Amino acid sequence: MYLALAGSAGSLKALEAFFDALGTASELCVVVATHRGADHDGLLSQLLASHTDMPVQQVTERTLACAGHVYLIPPEQDMGIEQGHLTLAPSQNVRGQRATIDRFLESLAADQGAKAAAIIFSGTGSDAALGACAIHKAGGLTIAQAPEEAAYPEMPEQAIAAGGIGHILAVEQMPDMLDGADTQAEHVGKETEDGAPTDSEDSEDSEQRTARRYPVADQITPRARFFSLQAGHDCAPYRAPHANRRGCGPSGLS
Repeated sequence: MYLALAGSAGSLKALEAFFDALGTASELCVVVATHRGADHDGLLSQLLASHTDMPVQQVTERTLACAGHVYLIPPEQDMGIEQGHLTLAPSQNVRGQRATIDRFLESLAADQGAKAAAIIFSGTGSDAALGACAIHKAGGLTIAQAPEEAAYPEMPEQAIAAGGIGHILAVEQMPDMLDGADTQAEHVGKETEDGAPTDSEDSEDSEQRTARRYPVADQITPRARFFSLQAGHDCAPYRAPHANRRGCGPSGLS
């Protein structure tokens, strides 16, 4: 399984707690997709390496993504994945907004389909919302950190509102959800012989439960709406979360 961990402001503690709970996961290829400035170059790899036995490396060139490794998108770079190889390109803001996470998640969904997974941690803005939708649509596993425990809940709330999240969990619950996900991916879209619901029906039920648990405001953000239409999605049925309860935070992980 290819697992993307996405976040921005306030996500460092969540990432550290996740790796502490995960332990050694030799079957996972992990990519950490976050918003970082050049002044944080190299620091994140050192911090995360103290919370996992897996090798942690910042990608600097075209790299074969291997199970049992953790890869970091370098600051001010966009990353994609092509036939299991991580590729880099200069970062480009979209209408003044960062889209580093969306670009990687959408690339991961296209390349790996149901073998892709994403977890959306604390952060500000709507980057990751469309990428989560792409992985969810491809049959992959999508998880959001419970907004009430996130330091900055806007990023997971936006992904929930866009309809791209299958599970909303506390950080310590996430590794258990990953267990067995590879096996489940092989059966995406198939109906069991005894007439059990298909995955699409399960997904719809999950989204309905999410909507009841996290009532939100009137519309998705203009950025998410605009780019959802460009990507062939229409997120209009979904509602945007309330404005960030803590206000606009720093762009770093902290």
